[in-house]
Amino acid sequence: MSTIPVAFLAVAKGYHPAAVVPLLIGVFLPELDTVRSGFHRSWLVHTFLVPAVIYVLGSRSGLFGSVPILETTLQFITLGLTLHFFADYVYPQRMSHEGAVWPVRPEGFSAPWGLIWLGMVWTFQWFGYLVPSFIPWLFKALVFGTAP
Repeated sequence: MSTIPVAFLAVAKGYHPAAVVPLLIGVFLPELDTVRSGFHRSWLVHTFLVPAVIYVLGSRSGLFGSVPILETTLQFITLGLTLHFFADYVYPQRMSHEGAVWPVRPEGFSAPWGLIWLGMVWTFQWFGYLVPSFIPWLFKALVFGTAP
């Protein structure tokens, strides 16, 4: 539901209405971890790790420089993830089901070292993607400026 005003804002700022598609992909991407109940809110998809890895690979390979729309698409996917995380962690005042716990849970091979892995993931996504790319784009494109 919180996706609709953000989509209208993006279109009002000059983005093509098709920008709603990556926004929705980002909103529903964390739902991949509901396939197995043990992975609900795992650190793998309930962090910004996936877009951070894609951003680092795309920017270092020059892909985003040659096809800038791919970086904008990644930014909208990340914006959708942000909306999903806001709905998961900030908005609800009660647990929606048994697996809904904070913080994200380390699963699989990372379970014994969960906090260390989670700290590394947060450091990578924060300094590798969120600070250098996503947050400046968010303020430049959607808050203060217009679409390129």
